[in-house]
Amino acid sequence: MKKTVLTIGAILIVGAGLLWLGMGAGSTTPSSAAAAVPGTGTVSGSVDTPPGFTSTAAQVYAMNVDRDVLYMVYAADGRYEAVNLIPGNYEITVRKLGLAADTQAVAIDSGANVVANFTMTEGLATTRQQSLFGGPEGLVYVSSDELFPPGSGRDSIEETCTSCHAQNFFGLRQMTRPGWNAMVDQMIESGHIDEGAIDPQQRDEILTYLTANFGPDSATRAVQPEFPIDEAALGRAMYIEYYLPLDPVLDADNESRRAQEPHIDLNGNVWFTERSSPNRIGMVDPRTGEVTDYVLPDPEADPHGLTVDTFGDVWWAETDGWHLGRLNPETGEMVRYSMDPTGGDIVGRGHTPVTDSKQNIWFTTRDFILDGVEDDQDGIGKWDRESGLMSLYMEPTPDSRPYGIAVDANDNIWTGLSRGCGVARFEPETEEWTEYFALTEPPCNVRRLGVNSGADTVWYGVYSHGRLGKVDTLTGEIVEYDVPMLSSQPYDAWTDPEDSVWVSDGGQGGTLIRFDPAAETWTYYPSPQFTDIPKLAIGSNGAVWYTPRSASRAAVGVLYPDKSVMTTLAAER
Repeated sequence: MKKTVLTIGAILIVGAGLLWLGMGAGSTTPSSAAAAVPGTGTVSGSVDTPPGFTSTAAQVYAMNVDRDVLYMVYAADGRYEAVNLIPGNYEITVRKLGLAADTQAVAIDSGANVVANFTMTEGLATTRQQSLFGGPEGLVYVSSDELFPPGSGRDSIEETCTSCHAQNFFGLRQMTRPGWNAMVDQMIESGHIDEGAIDPQQRDEILTYLTANFGPDSATRAVQPEFPIDEAALGRAMYIEYYLPLDPVLDADNESRRAQEPHIDLNGNVWFTERSSPNRIGMVDPRTGEVTDYVLPDPEADPHGLTVDTFGDVWWAETDGWHLGRLNPETGEMVRYSMDPTGGDIVGRGHTPVTDSKQNIWFTTRDFILDGVEDDQDGIGKWDRESGLMSLYMEPTPDSRPYGIAVDANDNIWTGLSRGCGVARFEPETEEWTEYFALTEPPCNVRRLGVNSGADTVWYGVYSHGRLGKVDTLTGEIVEYDVPMLSSQPYDAWTDPEDSVWVSDGGQGGTLIRFDPAAETWTYYPSPQFTDIPKLAIGSNGAVWYTPRSASRAAVGVLYPDKSVMTTLAAER
């Protein structure tokens, strides 16, 4: 086990258009912004646009180059303000499609209110701005039909691949035929595509289509998500992203990291799993931006999910390692527990862990091999805190693929059935299962789910069909809503303290979505980077924590829907 603590500033190339504070780019003239967190500063200003354009939803980025921490806010009525900024040197820029502005460099001290005004002109953002804040260098937006033109193999890709991978997953990748072939092999080996589901002719059609349209000479392109903009809501919001540094030794062969599964501990830190090689779990201290990494005992075990118990121990579930892991952050000690209660007769794939009120650890499992024979049974598992014993409970529907997991206020266990197209409840006292199948016609894919505070409503996303569903746990009634966004793939659905529903989008458009169940209205919060967003963790203060999994910069991020109520940079569990 190796532990690393890194706080590395971004290595940035400053273009000729950069304006320095000492050259008049910014000032400390008092503004309307106010830092509520002691020891921090603010930046605010105006965003002017040319005739025919508005500043609505223009994204203002304040990058702390000393800490490698990014703040992003939106312009509203031609003005913006970012609050509670960690002191340091900043590069500030503003982005809006079709417009560009010079980057400004300012120093923000504790208690300072810095003003930085921007005048935008018609043109594209610089390559550096686009690659760091928007999407990959050279990204071109196209229509869905342009991204996936008609041709032999397209239907097979839609049936086989896009139920898990968003459209933009393909447009952001340019690979040779052997490269695409290796990816198909990887999907089969990992169990995401059943062996034998693709015959040789179909596989040849898929590879030919992918190589022709997403080959090494193809343009980097994507379908731009379109949704209504609520300027008032965005003007109150602020994103912060804490970037994960590349370790010079651990990441010598990695161009980027791949984090997911944020979880808040009792000390105000946020933990995450690291799925690039070597596998790690890590922690971000949001008050400083400091990142601490712990390499797993099995560095290829693939930790898909994690949780933190009330004793402060961090638990992870291994997708490939078939173990439940436990870290004591105080000592750095790591222990692994086999998920097999028989002592060696069962092999499978573990998934996300959660804790119940007694601090037992529950997790989902799939792809069992019983006595050397493949079995299509899936289920959930439990590590009992009192006895230390492991138990497995088989889900009634074969090959249902339990994925996300949640515990309600009554200690019932809920799981999303990724292949079963629904959700299921397990009652530990009686060991009884109840299944609720989605209204969406199968095949469909349900990944994560959340339970409201009263345990009377379970929310889930139909990832494959762009729908948000809810189950009334008292009556069994199911209602589903179409997410009004092109190519939406709702990955997680979780309620905040006000029982509004937050949806993370897996469609690689980069947005968090708030759904108001009472009014049945949607509010969209475009994220700082062009990415998909998997699992969420919502704090007691309503802050929404996430990881931009496929972004150009790996990070742990947070959205404060109302930055004016912030009293601390610490995560509040």
